[in-house]
Amino acid sequence: SACLVGSEMCKETAYEVPKENQTGNLDLYADALVSMRVAVAMLGVSRMTIHRMMVEGRLPSVKMRHHRRIPLRAIRALIQGR
Repeated sequence: SACLVGSEMCKETAYEVPKENQTGNLDLYADALVSMRVAVAMLGVSRMTIHRMMVEGRLPSVKMRHHRRIPLRAIRALIQGR
């Protein structure tokens, strides 16, 4: 599940999206893996764009059985423009 402690509900997907804690960081979740739906909600792009980014190597992912999970660290890096 993509639900993480201390997170904010993403209404469009009914999944929880990690948010910054009161100290302004997400280090607690640094090694977390999130679903494609959470990545879509956090980045504000389509599933197809997320898929394209994974195929192009711009967004790493891990295959877990039949699903892909994306490192939260990678999403944060994209958001911060790294």
